[in-house]
Amino acid sequence: RLIPRWMVQHNVPGVAVSLVRNGEAAWSKGYGLADREQGEPVTTGTVFQVASISKAVTSWGVMKLVESGQLELDAPVEQYLTRWHLPPSNYDASGVTVRRLLSHSAGLSVHGYPGLPPDVSLPSLEESLSGNNGGAGEVRITMEPGAQFSYSGGGFTLLQLIIEEVTGETFSAYMQREVLDPLGMTHSSFEWRADLQQATAAAYSETRVPLPNYLFTEQAAAGLYSTAPDMARFLAAEMPGPHGEPAGRGVLAPDTLALMFTPVIQHQGLGQGVSK
Repeated sequence: RLIPRWMVQHNVPGVAVSLVRNGEAAWSKGYGLADREQGEPVTTGTVFQVASISKAVTSWGVMKLVESGQLELDAPVEQYLTRWHLPPSNYDASGVTVRRLLSHSAGLSVHGYPGLPPDVSLPSLEESLSGNNGGAGEVRITMEPGAQFSYSGGGFTLLQLIIEEVTGETFSAYMQREVLDPLGMTHSSFEWRADLQQATAAAYSETRVPLPNYLFTEQAAAGLYSTAPDMARFLAAEMPGPHGEPAGRGVLAPDTLALMFTPVIQHQGLGQGVSK
């Protein structure tokens, strides 16, 4: 009863909903239309861009490298970089660490990214970090690292580069193998794969004007495609399961998840918002 009413209230053509209960994905359903022009309904298999929720999933990939000893939470990230470096500033770059990038406390610029239309060639990761990114700007240190919370999509783009530097592979391939597939998120990817394109919902503005499917070089910050049931699996994996399954489901250790949900600064843990 509530969801159709909310769709009218907020002028939303279609929505998919999943329920997580007692540590498992318990229920999913689609409402309305995924494509108004084609009359395609939203189903549990409809693919959506999940925008900044991408960061929470990315944090799992980062922490898996921390668990394996390939990254240190409190080491200066510059020690992992070869392809691009933080530009000179009035601040000490050694204060920019993985822990601070994950908790939005590294003092970096670029709140978010607009994406680019699908008919425009995407810049490289290094080009995006240097400011070629549709107007979001250059990633740089703009305040004292560790001093305060300041949301930075740019910080997660830097984490994307760090993952590629440390693993020697693309961010999307690493995340697919190490996080998405092991969690059973088989309809999710940081690439707009051909098998997902036909199931992807059309995008609309707040006034229901059709929009293009914007693409992102900055996959870690904003590039994940997923379904409601897959996102429910991810959420469920962050808590103990109904039959004794540990938080992390073997991808991350329960102690790692507990650390990720421990506030670093204000309401922010390691890639996870924390509220009480």
